Amino acid sequence: MAEYFPTVSGDHLGAVLNGPLTTFNPETILFKAGQAHANIYLLLTGQVEMLDDESDFRAVLSAGALLGELTGLHGLPPSETCRAVNFVQVLEIPADVYTAFVRRHNLFGEISRLLESREFLSRTRLLGDVVSTGTLNAIAKTMRLVQFDDGAVIDGRERAVGLIASGKILRMLGDNVLETLGHGDFFGEEAAIFDAPGIATLRAHGPAEVYMISASRLAAIPNVRWKLFESFERRTSLESSVAIAGRTLLTWQQEYSVNIQRIDTQHKRLFATANRLLDAVESQRGPDEIVTALDFLLSYTMFHFAEEEALLDRYGYDRGAEHKNRHKILIAQVQELEQRLGGDDPASPAEVLDFLQGWIVNHILIEDRRYAAVLNAQGVY
Repeated sequence: MAEYFPTVSGDHLGAVLNGPLTTFNPETILFKAGQAHANIYLLLTGQVEMLDDESDFRAVLSAGALLGELTGLHGLPPSETCRAVNFVQVLEIPADVYTAFVRRHNLFGEISRLLESREFLSRTRLLGDVVSTGTLNAIAKTMRLVQFDDGAVIDGRERAVGLIASGKILRMLGDNVLETLGHGDFFGEEAAIFDAPGIATLRAHGPAEVYMISASRLAAIPNVRWKLFESFERRTSLESSVAIAGRTLLTWQQEYSVNIQRIDTQHKRLFATANRLLDAVESQRGPDEIVTALDFLLSYTMFHFAEEEALLDRYGYDRGAEHKNRHKILIAQVQELEQRLGGDDPASPAEVLDFLQGWIVNHILIEDRRYAAVLNAQGVY
């Protein structure tokens, strides 16, 4: 209970902890949606599932969860059915005792907001069914709600994962809409998994509200981290082979794989950033947008090279110094392209495509494949 009420002393908490202990068998209904009940429960052992009779929503709660809180706060019947998954032991708290406790300590507003936020989090694909009530409470207390007007672009550099509370967010590459994200969907997995900015542009499609949550906090939760990684893989594949205006610009081929998952994923991201630049050049967008796309390619390239070099140092690759020098040459080549695109005689789309194909593909097929076999032999995949 101290997690719920950190400002309340232990002596005062004792006022709500004097109820009896009750055990429920598996499959027992603790309370049913729409039916008033006299107690709320503090779950001590076991697991329960919360079921919404009007949808497919299902959340599994474990020790530490407070069940039936809506009744204690508002005197309303529960909106969900609570059923024991296995043998469950709870502490019974009379609803009127809980209500009096909350009001006595002026906690009504705080607890109501926390309950509403936790309810939203528990119904999302990212956090529902895998996160304890205590963790949900911690996330709910620190997340912040940000409002976006129609057409607003979300800053992808923020180290946060966004959960959409209302409205729609478009994930775009150039003018291509890769995904339309709605209520409960998320973005920003790049920040949580690799501490890197996202490639796609995030644009509000109509007014939207988004809860921003610390990426490092979510990455520390194993089940959530796995979901973020799955999303990262799926979206990377989509971004690396996107067709724009009926043609594919640079397409990732399985033959490009170096058989090291983390590096392959980053290589796919390089394809996507290169496509973003090429689309800006071919579509004759303004110089500001072309420079932005090129800057993003350069910054992501530097991030990837740093990751790659750290990996080679860790495993003692004997040609590591040579590989680092090659990286410096590649960075210089991109900087030269940047100067040319901003000059009086900019490169044509065909020249940019030829440059990017040689710059990215040849580096992967020649330079990176040299170290791949060495690292694979040491068990790095």
